[in-house]
This record gives sequence, C-alpha cells and structure tokens, in this order.
Amino acid sequence: MLTNRDYTASKTLSFNFSPNPASLTEISKTTGLETGVSGYNAATGILNLSLSPGEGRLFALPAGFSPDLNLAAEATVTASSSLESRFVLPDAVCRN
Repeated sequence: MLTNRDYTASKTLSFNFSPNPASLTEISKTTGLETGVSGYNAATGILNLSLSPGEGRLFALPAGFSPDLNLAAEATVTASSSLESRFVLPDAVCRN
C-alpha cells in the first residue's frame, strides 16, 4: 500500500520495485477486485502515480513474486518531510 501522509497537498511520486514484478494490479476501492495499473513500467519496475491528500492505494504483486523477499532490506530511505497524526478515541467508542 502506498499512502500520501500529507493531508493538505497532493503528491506525485515514482516508486521503484527491485526486482521488477512482471505485472502490477491495484485493488479497486469500490469493488475490491484487481484492476490494471496505468503508470507501471514492467521493464524498469517503476510506478508513477499521483495521490490526493491523505489518499492510499493498495497494489497486488503477481503470484510467485518472492513474497518473502524484503524489498527494503538494503534500501536507503530518505524523506523531505513527514507528518503524523495521533489521536485517542473516547472509552465509549472503544468498548464493544
């Protein structure tokens, strides 16, 4: 799942998969079915997409795509900013 943690501004990003999956699908927010993904280049493993403020999108990797492989194990991760929001629900909301 890729998310835009900025709740005020849209973001355009390029996400690089390594190794490159042969295909990539997105899980539809309305039907829950897998749909094609525009913006994914299987030859380069790069997914280009735009996310609205606070938006998240769920993607599915193809069957057999080394699910035990940690794609971030050797990655250098950087960010220009981060925004986190934490809140506590009242007890009445948390009770069953």
